[in-house]
Amino acid sequence: MARRVLLGDLLISADVITHEQLTHSLDIQSREGKTRQLGQVLIGEGYLTESQIALALSRQMGIAVVNLDTMPPGPMVRGLVPVDLILKHMAVPIAFHDNTLTMAMADPTNVRSIDDIRTLTGYRVDPAVAARSEILRYIQQYYARDAMVHAEVGLEDLSVSAHQQAVDGIRSQMAAIAPDIPTEGMEITGTDEANIIDLVDQIITRALKLRASDLHFVPTPLGLRTRFRIDGRLRDGATIAKKIQSAVLARIKILSDLDVTEHRRAQEGHARIVLADGDALDLRVSFIPTMYGETAVLRLLEHLTRETSLNTLGFTVPQQEKVNRYLSRPQGLVVVTGPTGSGKTTSLYAMLRQLNEAESHIITLEDPIEYEIPGISQVQVDEGNEVSFSTGIRSMVRLDPDVIMVGEIRDLETATIAFQAALTGHLVLTTLHTNDAISAVARLTYMGVEPYLVSSALSLVLSQRLVRRVCSYCHTEDASAVQAYQQMGDSPEGAEGNFLVGKGCDYCNNTGYRGRTGLFQTLEFDQGMRSLILDRAPESKLAKYAGSHGMRSLREEGIKLALTGETTLEEVLAVTEAT
Repeated sequence: MARRVLLGDLLISADVITHEQLTHSLDIQSREGKTRQLGQVLIGEGYLTESQIALALSRQMGIAVVNLDTMPPGPMVRGLVPVDLILKHMAVPIAFHDNTLTMAMADPTNVRSIDDIRTLTGYRVDPAVAARSEILRYIQQYYARDAMVHAEVGLEDLSVSAHQQAVDGIRSQMAAIAPDIPTEGMEITGTDEANIIDLVDQIITRALKLRASDLHFVPTPLGLRTRFRIDGRLRDGATIAKKIQSAVLARIKILSDLDVTEHRRAQEGHARIVLADGDALDLRVSFIPTMYGETAVLRLLEHLTRETSLNTLGFTVPQQEKVNRYLSRPQGLVVVTGPTGSGKTTSLYAMLRQLNEAESHIITLEDPIEYEIPGISQVQVDEGNEVSFSTGIRSMVRLDPDVIMVGEIRDLETATIAFQAALTGHLVLTTLHTNDAISAVARLTYMGVEPYLVSSALSLVLSQRLVRRVCSYCHTEDASAVQAYQQMGDSPEGAEGNFLVGKGCDYCNNTGYRGRTGLFQTLEFDQGMRSLILDRAPESKLAKYAGSHGMRSLREEGIKLALTGETTLEEVLAVTEAT
């Protein structure tokens, strides 16, 4: 972080105040408990005007002075920065170009504000200077109706009439959204029905711009906390005022066609919103009651993700050739394993898209249906209507399918039917929750599937993880990884290259990573492996046999991937810890 240039020193350098005037103003600020910024004290004492401060900052820092009274924001720019950040830092976005936000700021010397805005928006920040009074008028005109209320962020400077009009507006209109939501006493400064909608849309849009896979709304004693899951890690966002918590959650329920009057049981639904560019974004929405209110989690089923193919998942060339070979066969069972969040569903959908031809009849049984794929018959598990995995797959087999995809094998009945289907002329794709490929064989036999079925029907087990990619803009060689690697002893055969690490930059939000890729392990079943399964050989013996016939562990595959510079050794060791 850059060292902050002190406003007082800068104004003295510009010869607009004296040392005595600065000392006097700092004493006043200290006696008042720093309730006013230094610039406000200087203006209050008559030493300077707002215009003089802005002009001095412009000259000394080499930045532009802008007149906000003649500069209305474009719709795109207005939605790029959350309202709470604007109010907290007295900074408004006025332009956006080449991933850079130009922010008009009352105090552009405050590098903490600049760092905060950059970190939470994901954009580079180019400061300009504007008078504080202009920024307040600008917020009142363009943002007050959107504002999330926190008294400490400065809304007391806005007009009382504008505040009251907004409060009256929401009280009269919220009844149309959700009659059960109490409006008396709601601390909803500057928010009406239209702007509750605006607020939710802005948060979802921001999640999309941050490349978040999930958006969390978590109730706390102080407000509704927003969190974004980016590249598998949760990052905190803004906190919405407690008094509009119910209104925000009601809006999400309306989007998802859920019951806004139900607060005591879990609910799940889907939503589709139209983005500014006219494209559609699908959301999977889940609600569950907690101590401080309902928690909502939105899974962003981004439209580009639906176009993922096997070529883009991160397979090595031999691994992809192996997968393609088994997908081209008319029958057999392909199992994808890994913990929750390891990308199993994405891999299955990529396989389905490759298999989706006019000559093939493909049926899926899913819980839930993540993406719609034209040309494929997709069935949603619905226990209430007696459509479970076991009953559903039994019915699917009678519909003359060529390919069957079962979202997950959870019980013996589902597993048995899936294996029998794989033996009777169907290609079956499914998933299991296991740590590696060998464990899938053990899990199936422990579940009660007969060894002869496992031995005969299993074609390929694919175990996977997701690892974060090293940022392509700030990567550098990682000397500490080389030392750790040398201390590990045995190295994967053929492993060579250099370890990289990301230093952190604006492009990757100072994380050193941007995006994720797959890490895969493949297990084939030759005659020797099938014989071991029939003999109920222990897992250790299966692993030893597979290793002697070319199968690498996930950690070995990960180290090879890290040596290509695609990810870091630290990331590989973290995601393969339990394998």
